[in-house]
Amino acid sequence: MTLPTPEGDPLPIVGIFDLLFETSDEPAGLYRQGTGPDEEVLIVYSDGTAQRMRPTIQSPDEFESAASAIPGVERVEVNLDGTIELDYQGAGLILKPLFDVLPGMESGSATPELIIEDGRFFFINSNGDRQEFVTGT
Repeated sequence: MTLPTPEGDPLPIVGIFDLLFETSDEPAGLYRQGTGPDEEVLIVYSDGTAQRMRPTIQSPDEFESAASAIPGVERVEVNLDGTIELDYQGAGLILKPLFDVLPGMESGSATPELIIEDGRFFFINSNGDRQEFVTGT
């Protein structure tokens, strides 16, 4: 799915829908709410029902493989709420992806990897697409 960023730039996003529906007084449409790992998209349907979408990691199998290859990573689990649980050197971490994905230029030939760049964490899938995530405990 492609949605404009808060700055108005169209970028692909990767999200997972909440299974529960709610009602909304907003007109039918898509509404970005919040920021960073707490951002959500509220999808309001023409009948007044609404559904929330939260960020999730692109290419979950590739993410699990790339994370499991890091020495000290003992467990990787992608959850239904979009978060990722990871045990690293005995510490339990929760990873929260951000929605926006910067498209790569590769065609399935890149090696999936996790990188740290200027103190920020990124996952790059086999297409070279780049998605940021943050860590917590």
